[in-house]
Amino acid sequence: MMNGLRSKNLNVDNNVFWGGNQVGVGWNQVMTSSFNNNFVGHVTPRNDLEAIGMATLDVMGGALFCSLTWPQVCPGIRITNNICAGSVQQCFTGPAHDCDKKNTNFFGNVAHSVSGGFSGNGFVVYPDPSKPEHGECYEVS
Repeated sequence: MMNGLRSKNLNVDNNVFWGGNQVGVGWNQVMTSSFNNNFVGHVTPRNDLEAIGMATLDVMGGALFCSLTWPQVCPGIRITNNICAGSVQQCFTGPAHDCDKKNTNFFGNVAHSVSGGFSGNGFVVYPDPSKPEHGECYEVS
């Protein structure tokens, strides 16, 4: 499907990512990039979970942003107005935003039909490692 690793200025808009095994879209150590108006679907599980290392924040999912290499930073990413459906484990992962501030990095996204034999989550959020203040407070909205 799509793997962005150590990339900058990715602008992915109006695409369909269909039929991934383990991960549909994965961005890690990406900066100043956007993922907008895309559809990610039919992401199925791997059969050999031991081979990928269980110490990662997420093992499988539809659109995983900067979580497989967490706590490596991914400053300036924007994930908006996407749909993820038919994914295993979770549809989206991504960094939180600052407390008491407007969410400008992750909004307008829709997740549905998440399972595949595991409990499913629409969005798994984590503190942004590039922001020390997230050690005290971070939000998702």
